[in-house]
Formats: sequence, structure tokens, C-alpha cells
Amino acid sequence: MLHHNNYSRLLPLLFAVCLFSVASCVIAAEQGDNRLVLALFDKENGDIFQSNPHLLLEMPLNRLGMVVEYHDIADSNYPDPGKYRAVVVWLSSYISDYGKNYYAYLQRAIAKGVRVVLINGVGVTQDKQGRAYTEEVSALLGAMGFKVGGIQSLENPFAVVCHELKPDVFNFEIAEATDSPIYRDYELVDQDIEVWENIERTDVKDSSAVAVATGKFGGFIADVGLAGSFVEEPDWGILWDLNPFAFLVAALGLEENLRPDVTTSFGLRSAFAHIDGDGSSNYSIDVTNPPQPCTKILKENILDRYKFPHALSAIAYRLTEEGSEGKIFVDILREMLNLPQVEAASHTYAHPMIWKKGVLGFKVPGYTFDPEMETVGSMEMIQQILLPPEKKVQLLLWSGDCQATEEALAPLAAAGLANLNGGNARYDDLYRGIYNICPLSIQVGPYRQYYAPAGNEYLYTKDWTQNFGGFAKVVDTFKTSAKPRYLPVNVYYHYYLAERQAGLNSLFKIYDWCETQDLCWLYPIEYVRQVEGYMAARTGTAGEGKYFISNYGELQTVRLDNEKRKVDIAASSNVLGYSHFADSLYVSLLPGDKAEIVLTGGADTGMSLRYSTAVIRQAELGKKSLRGELRCFNKGFIEFAGVSGVHFTLDGKEVESLPDNPLRFPLPAGQGSWLKFAVEADNLQRKE
Repeated sequence: MLHHNNYSRLLPLLFAVCLFSVASCVIAAEQGDNRLVLALFDKENGDIFQSNPHLLLEMPLNRLGMVVEYHDIADSNYPDPGKYRAVVVWLSSYISDYGKNYYAYLQRAIAKGVRVVLINGVGVTQDKQGRAYTEEVSALLGAMGFKVGGIQSLENPFAVVCHELKPDVFNFEIAEATDSPIYRDYELVDQDIEVWENIERTDVKDSSAVAVATGKFGGFIADVGLAGSFVEEPDWGILWDLNPFAFLVAALGLEENLRPDVTTSFGLRSAFAHIDGDGSSNYSIDVTNPPQPCTKILKENILDRYKFPHALSAIAYRLTEEGSEGKIFVDILREMLNLPQVEAASHTYAHPMIWKKGVLGFKVPGYTFDPEMETVGSMEMIQQILLPPEKKVQLLLWSGDCQATEEALAPLAAAGLANLNGGNARYDDLYRGIYNICPLSIQVGPYRQYYAPAGNEYLYTKDWTQNFGGFAKVVDTFKTSAKPRYLPVNVYYHYYLAERQAGLNSLFKIYDWCETQDLCWLYPIEYVRQVEGYMAARTGTAGEGKYFISNYGELQTVRLDNEKRKVDIAASSNVLGYSHFADSLYVSLLPGDKAEIVLTGGADTGMSLRYSTAVIRQAELGKKSLRGELRCFNKGFIEFAGVSGVHFTLDGKEVESLPDNPLRFPLPAGQGSWLKFAVEADNLQRKE
């Protein structure tokens, strides 16, 4: 027993211990996810644009909520590995003189508890003089839980047999890998590692070796030819036998992670349209009596008919007397850009074709390539020549090869302006692999270039030389990427498409298809801002079934895969609603510094939004009420959940629900105006 005086002296110490314990509990209760992945590449064999991680791996990593940064193995100034969740290696060559620094860095990463994912073996095996990195390879594999066995490697496919050991993770895109397998004798040391596939030689006894494995160390693919098959036509890439999503989930420990998602807005698939400035002064080739400007054809046949939000761009030099073929084209562009459903964008000043070399599409007397003029300068010109004061140019659409440079991105970033284009995603019966789906962005020094989620007509018409109606096939990409929801819908083309009647007919088919779909239509800049929010967001958990996301900016949606539970609306914060699609739970967010998502297996605990084809802003959600503003373009609907019935008013007028669903209400067509709405619930649902 403590004496009174001693007890008094111990009170401050005990109080401090209690405070420390409480703080520890709070820290333990809320754990942040590390969403950063570092991809190593060898610049001697191509820059980031050409690297394996960017072309073949960044899209699956983005799908799983990861943000990818890059580092050249020749650069000895490696970043702190503790900054990253994982370091991913998929090099294009086994030969490098920078192997010692490379292996030292991977060892540092493992020592800090960072996962290492090796695809296609250890990456670097020898220097340019032919000296092998034997000791370094052995040390790295040992730290990961493997060792190199004593059986000689063999490239004879007739003496090699593969065994797929883990069910449900193979036969992803092809029935089996068809490339000639290479036998390498990698053996397990750590028995806690899970082997997904092994390989053995039929001419040697006891030759079973690890081909694919995951564990707390990360992931390992001994030879990528055992996981998929490389293809050259119609484009270079890989068709996966191994499910890359399942492999990366296990390798990076992502089974329970909250995933920011930019394919979805307000419960429905996002959609947007944008037009590059090429051909703004072209005439129709098929309609010649009288000649019709392509811009006029598009205005009358597309913009006046389909009330979807669009971004229309101009090439600023073409707006000058010297650069244009006549005032009529400037006047038509001005008329188009002043339509209520149109936002203005720049397609540069002189249309650079090769950004890194400054090769221009237009020869401008007295002008040499200037990255700032091509970006911010062109936007200022378009603002002055084409737009009223209330409309602002905030989006730059990349031209030519769409490979942005630091010098071009820097002025945009300094001015807070957005950028889009590049990527050329296509996913259909001809372009079958997910490698044809571009990632969200590419790192360019300290900046990001944001990719358009779909390719334009140039890809479907052999560089606009034949099959002028071929762009209609982009609908196949929209369909194939719908479930799972890999991509938003992005209708992306050039003014010159209207030169040909077949090109215009292809647009009719695309827009008509869009009208049959339940889509939430955005302006392109809204999509870019969502991707920016994706990149900046921090996610984490706060206990079983409790998640948070902060610093998410204008991001609208987060996703939990393989999740059948509901969102506990009453216990959550800054959550507008939720819906289930393709075995995933999509959660719609309200603006704020932080959103907290609590799951429940029981009844709904409050009214929420399920779907809206209209963008919603300034929403205030109560237990039995919802108020805010929504933006109407094409006809659509809004649907609620968690209640048995509601009263819905729009612009002060009560709206009747649709006959087959008392919680779904029609939305009228509009021109982008914001209308106030209010929802009052009758009773909360109490069904389990």
C-alpha cells in the first residue's frame, strides 16, 4: 500500500501515463493507408512513358487505389523508401552498371518494412562487362525469404512444366501463358510465403521451383512469361493468365483498403465529352453545295441536339488573322463556346506535335516553341478573343504526341490550371487486354499529366485516312469497361470528324447509345479535379468496418471491393449515399476536410442518395431530409434509399416518383442551370 505522501507525488506521473495510454489507443484506433508505390525503371531503355510499370502495371495499381511515382535506377539519389507502401520492379533489361545501388536500395526498403514486388526475376543480374551481381542477388532474395538453388537454368520449353497452385487467380485473360517458360531455381526459405505457381524440369528430379509467390515481403514473379503472354498486334502488351489485381492485392496487402474511385459520380458511371481544336477551319468534304464548316455541322447536329456538357477547345494561333482562313470560323467557335452546356479549353497555341523537341504543327512567322505560350499563353488568348468575362478557360488539352514536359506543366501548375489528354485507352474485341486501358496519369518531374480515359477517332480511322465511320466502335470500349467499372465514358474527338458524313454518323451512334445509359455527366475539368483529389487523398481505417478519407478535394467517390454491407449513414460523416455494383460498394462523398464511413450489416440508419444522373452541390443531409442544388442537362433521374417514401420538390415544385419505384424521381432536361431541391422522408426503412 502506498503512503499518502508518496501517492501524491505519483499523481502527476500516473496522470501522464494515462494520457499516453489514451493517445496510444487513439493512434491505434485510426491507421492511415500508405497509397504511394515507387516504380523503378531504367531510363537507358526508355523513359517513364515507355517503361513496363507505366504501360502494364500502373492501371491495375490505380484501380486498387495506389498512386505511382517513378525513379530511374541510374540516379543514385534514391528517395527514402519509408515514404512508400511498396517498391515495384519490372525492368526492360537485366543489364545495368547501377546494380550495386539498386540492390542496396531494395535492401534498405525491406529493412524498413516496405514491401518489394519483383516482376520478371530480380531485375538486374549483371553489369555491361558481364560481371554477375551474385552476392547482391543472394542477399536480396534472402531478405525476402528465398534462395537461389543449385539446379541450372533452362530455356527449353519442352523440359519445363508449370503448376498453378492457387485457385481462382489464373485464366484471367487467357487460358494459360503461351510464351516459352524459362526455368530458374528459386527456392523457399520462409515457409510463411504463399506459392501461387511453381515450375519444374522434367529432366531433373526434385527441381520444383517458385514461379509466383506473395507474402509479407511483397510479391515475386520469377518469369513474367509464366504469368502472361506478350503480344505485338494490334499493339504491344501482355495478356494475363495470372490475375494482376489479385496478385497486387496480396503483394501489397490491400485486401481491406478503401479505394478512391474516379469512374463514378453520385452512384452512377461518370461521363464527359471533349473536342480537340484540330479542323476548326475545315469544310465538309461530303457536303459541298454549299460548303459547310465542320464547326457549324457539329453545332447544329450534335451540340444543339444532345444536351450533354462538353469542353470545346481552340488552337489559339488559328484565331489570329494570320493563322485563320477567315473570320467566319472565329465567329462560329465563339457561338459554340457561348452555349450554356459548353466550357472552353485550349488546344495550345501552335499545336506542338513532339513536345520534347518543340516540333510545331503550324509554322508561325517569328515564333519559336515556347512552353508557356503553348499553355497559359494560349489560354489567355482564347479568353480574350472568344469568351465573355463570366466564362473562364481553365483546361489545357495536350496536342500531338501528348507527352507533356516539366517546362509545359510548370506554368499550368503555378496558375492552378488543369490539363488532360494522352493515354489512348481502347478495350474491345480487338484490343483485348487491360494493358490497353491507360492509367489515370503519368508523373512528369514534380507534376502530373492527366490522361483522357478513351481514345479518339484518330485511332479508329487509321489516322483519319479510311473507315471514316469507325469511331462508332468506341462504344465497345465503353461496354467492355463497364463491369467491372474500369473507365468512365469519355466521348473525345476533333472538329474535322464532321468532314465526312460517316464521321458524323458515328457520332450519332455514340451519343444515341449514351442517351440509353444511366450516366452522370460532368464537365471534363470536373473529371480532372476528381483525379487530382484521388492523387492527394489520404485514406485509412478506424476499427472494424470503419474507414476515413481526408484531403480528397473534389473527389466524389470511394469504393470497397467484395463488400456486401451497407453504410451506416447515421454513424458516418460527410457521406451523401451509397450503392452496390459488381460486388463493390460505392460511397458518394460530401465536400469536407474528412469523411468517415461506417459499415453495418443491419438496417438502414437514415436517408441517403443512391443514384443521380445530375451533379449535386451544396447538399445538406439529415436523418430524414436532404437539400441542395442539382444541375440539369439531359433528362435523367434521382433515387434515394433508407426510407419507405419521400416527398421530392425541384425548383419549388413537387415531383411525382416514377411508377415502378417510389424512391426514384424524373429530372427534366436543362441547359446546365442549378436548381434547388428538397427531400423529406416519410419513414425510415426497418428491413434487415
